[in-house]
Amino acid sequence: GAVLSTGWRTVGHMPSARSGHGLVAFDGRVYLVGGYSGAGTLGDTDVATLGIDGALERWVPSPSRLNIPRSNLALQAWKAPSGQAYLLAIGGVNQVGSDTVHFDEVETAPVSADGAVGPWRVCPFHLKGGRSAPGAAVLGGTLIVMGGWGDLLEDVFGDVQVSPLQEDGCPGPWTTSPRPLPLPVYGHSVALLRTASGSKAFVLGGNAGEGNYLNTVQAVSIASDGLPGRVGFDSHIFAVPRWGHATVRYNDYLYVIGGARRGGSGFLADVQFTRATFP
Repeated sequence: GAVLSTGWRTVGHMPSARSGHGLVAFDGRVYLVGGYSGAGTLGDTDVATLGIDGALERWVPSPSRLNIPRSNLALQAWKAPSGQAYLLAIGGVNQVGSDTVHFDEVETAPVSADGAVGPWRVCPFHLKGGRSAPGAAVLGGTLIVMGGWGDLLEDVFGDVQVSPLQEDGCPGPWTTSPRPLPLPVYGHSVALLRTASGSKAFVLGGNAGEGNYLNTVQAVSIASDGLPGRVGFDSHIFAVPRWGHATVRYNDYLYVIGGARRGGSGFLADVQFTRATFP
């Protein structure tokens, strides 16, 4: 199996300490958006260039800020057929007056060839149900959002929503699949892999509510037209149920990194990986 060839290195610090931020690597850069800090909920956008040795260069604050500061959002990047790239900030949560509000808005911002982020704008079509900690992925020109947590304790979503991305970077009308996830969940991770017959979205772990942390892998088949199909469980579970972890994909390898578990110290530092194969 694969092993880490070197120890972990520190390559600088974010502009401010935070959790629940949106993070995406795209076109040789890493984009950091929003999150929660000691100063409250954030709406900033920061950009760092990836070096050829894997190190990040200095974070550069962007003048562009979210219209709706938010934490526990999903962040995706997409390049339109015209070649124009966009960031998409999806869902999230903030305190509005005395209320905790989970957002159904998606914001988008253009990204120029030099990595600069343009103004954020709120898109006209909203998710069906405000939510934080959703899972999201972009397949071709389709934005897919799965699960999340709503305003009430029992609002743990298992729906799968899809929307065609428009040339202006915004999603179009949303469609909800008639086949929800077998287990409603939030704080999960999502990995997308192509198969011979389309693609498959893997939903890894997460919180099913009331402290029920998962180490399951739920699978959603995605047809070539971007529409979700059959749902079910993959037989390969990972160690230690968790939520709030991260997943990255490299070629056909999937990595599950960190997260929070129930009991004990509460937080995990392990890195697990598996190889995805398709018959």
